[in-house]
Formats: sequence, structure tokens, C-alpha cells
Amino acid sequence: GRLDGGPRRQLVVRNLSAGQHGELAAVREALGRVAVGYACRYVSDDDLDDLRTLLRRQRRFAEANDADAFIECDEEMHITIATRAGLHLVPQILRQLRGFVRLMQMDARRDPGHLVRVLEEHVRLVDAIEARDEGAAIAALTHHLHTSEYVIVE
Repeated sequence: GRLDGGPRRQLVVRNLSAGQHGELAAVREALGRVAVGYACRYVSDDDLDDLRTLLRRQRRFAEANDADAFIECDEEMHITIATRAGLHLVPQILRQLRGFVRLMQMDARRDPGHLVRVLEEHVRLVDAIEARDEGAAIAALTHHLHTSEYVIVE
């Protein structure tokens, strides 16, 4: 696989090998853990309101089975959690990874209920952040990243 500079300075990955696929998942998880840990400590009520608004938007996409909009919103959620946690580098890196993830679109056609399940994991994640329960938040995040089945679509 090779890294290409994509639009908006995203890194776009061509032909990810299985090993790189695993590496990408591990990197996203590590960044997510940092973001969630900070979020549990630093997000305000306004920040939580913003996350809830994003969840409502995402629910509409899930119910309409609009996978592309849903995935866009999914990534926005992870970036917003990191930004609202007061982080600067993590949201920047996540934005660069969007190009990667775009090529690894979720295969929602197999199962229309899949988007709703992914959304419920986001709800659990935000609930845990609101409860300032870092352990539960990281568990929800890890579970979420492992059930979001990303497939490589050329």
C-alpha cells in the first residue's frame, strides 16, 4: 500500500494489505482512547449537548439507511469528541485518517440493522463520557471500533 496526499491534506491509502488494515484499526483505537480519556475529564454540558445533536442527526441517517452520510457523521463524532476534549493533535490526525476510512466504507447493504447497532454504541459512548466513567467509555469505544465492520472498496 502507499500513502497519497488526498484532498484537504487527507492521507489516502491505496491497496491496504491485511497488516496495514490491522495497523489502521490499532491507530484509530489508540487515538480514540486518548480522546475519550480527556473527554471524560474536560467536556462541558455544552459539549455534551453538541454530541447529542450529532447523535440525533446520525439516527436520522441510520433510519434512512443512508450509509455514506452515516459514516461521515460517525467520523465527525470521533473528531468532535477529541476537539471538545480540548485536544489539538488528535483531531488533526483523525482528519488525516478520514481518507483511509473512506476507502474502508462499512458494508451496510448486507444488513440494514447494522447502522442502528453502530449508533447505539455511540450512544453508550456519549452516556459514559457524560457519566465521567472513563472505563465504560473506553470499553464502549473499543467495542464500537471492533463492530464497525469496515470493508475495503476499490
